[in-house]
Amino acid sequence: INIPEYMMSPRQAYFAEKKEIAWEDARGKIAGEALIPYPPGIPLVNPGERISDEIWEYMERYRKNHLHFHGTADKTLRRYKIIPG
Repeated sequence: INIPEYMMSPRQAYFAEKKEIAWEDARGKIAGEALIPYPPGIPLVNPGERISDEIWEYMERYRKNHLHFHGTADKTLRRYKIIPG
């Protein structure tokens, strides 16, 4: 998987306003939460990075197969927090 596009620093992302949206609409948006599939437990996206098509599709496979991941408030990944902008 390619490195996500850096849109803002982790500090800026931490303090930025966040909006909860449907996971289906998160493609191309700026992450407000980390996406950490487990295993391996390495973040695919950190807050402030753009969710690419490739990353969205990878996490969608995790979601559909009910596999374990960290970093999101919604553990089912039906909803996801983004940074509007």
